[in-house]
Amino acid sequence: MHHSRDNCTSPDLQTVADAQARIQAAIQPIQDTQVLPLKHCLSRILAEDIAARFDLPRERNSSMDGYALAFADLQKDCRFRVVGTAWAGKPFLGSLQSGECVRIFTGAVLPAKTDTVIIQEQVTQSSDVIQFHGNTQRGDNVRLPGEEIERGSVALTAGTELTPAEIGLLASLGIVSVNVYRQIRVAFFSTGDELRGLTEPLQSGQLYDSNRYTLHALLEQTGAIPIDLGVVPDDPEQLRETLLSAASASDLIISTGGASVGDADFTQPVTLSIGRLHFWKLAIKPGKPLVFGDIQDTPFFGLPGNPVSVMVTFLILVRPALSKRMGKQSCQPLQIEVPITHSIRRTPGRLEYQRGVLSLSDHQLQVTPLTAQGSHILNSMVRANCLIVIPACCQFVSAGDLVFVLPLKNEYD
Repeated sequence: MHHSRDNCTSPDLQTVADAQARIQAAIQPIQDTQVLPLKHCLSRILAEDIAARFDLPRERNSSMDGYALAFADLQKDCRFRVVGTAWAGKPFLGSLQSGECVRIFTGAVLPAKTDTVIIQEQVTQSSDVIQFHGNTQRGDNVRLPGEEIERGSVALTAGTELTPAEIGLLASLGIVSVNVYRQIRVAFFSTGDELRGLTEPLQSGQLYDSNRYTLHALLEQTGAIPIDLGVVPDDPEQLRETLLSAASASDLIISTGGASVGDADFTQPVTLSIGRLHFWKLAIKPGKPLVFGDIQDTPFFGLPGNPVSVMVTFLILVRPALSKRMGKQSCQPLQIEVPITHSIRRTPGRLEYQRGVLSLSDHQLQVTPLTAQGSHILNSMVRANCLIVIPACCQFVSAGDLVFVLPLKNEYD
């Protein structure tokens, strides 16, 4: 990556990092919680620490199929008499004498007086006598009580998102229901006299309002409850009424369009009359004009109107804010570093998120930038499975350079 001069962001542009930090500082997590059955907790956020009520595992058990014996006996003789079997869920309850062992299967509780499991591959058996060949240490292939989680220790902390792994862990601890934050409600609307609903006929100069459908899907994907307030015409009084009703009905508000400084853009003056406002010309591409503030203590984002700008500013700025509002502990999106297949020449000054295709070639992930990068070209977001992060000062990226990418989907080509 080839950089131009060090301080390449214009002083009248707010850096993305500064905007992210200020947004995170201003957003407060919700406090309302609810108790849900474990099966209904996928993607919800834990509202309290979960302590283990018992050791995991609860008892000593075997991690392999083999033979359980006392290591001290093994130092005297490598021949043992098999006197029983221990199954998972069906322990061997008898008493072992010196020189005796028990056939044991994975997950079975270790019999009293045994402390080591030798794996079946190291054994030859004749009738009820086994002969051990090989090396072993005391305690081999034995899982100890509390090895995974000790009784009383915190298994999961408040603010953890419950994925299938966390839900499985909670189930293994016998936890039937969990205290989680309620889902947040996000009100959103579009502004612009040119926008029409999908069932309306289009006249010259009009277009279908795609942004509300994109936002509805993005919000559902994030785990929020979307509240669609429709299209608000370019009229200050209607915008004011919409913002006030949104503030009382939701935990966060998003508008699209009307964030720049044209004559028909009322978002800033109307917001200032009923709330607090930061207006930033952000050093981001696509994007740039962004309104952030609050309407009667409800956080408010005014995003640009271009469809790709909506998606990018949502992913980079709004989604981490939503995560914090939901009570989530970590709000850092995943970035990975991969080589790029084609060079990029650009004007430095803004942190740019170019659409790209992440693919596998010779066991190596690589990214290919898409040619159509215009902020109105929604089709390029369909073809992309990641965003390529190009630092503000970077002027030229050579083919083969390492770049950071933000994955957008769980699959690659």
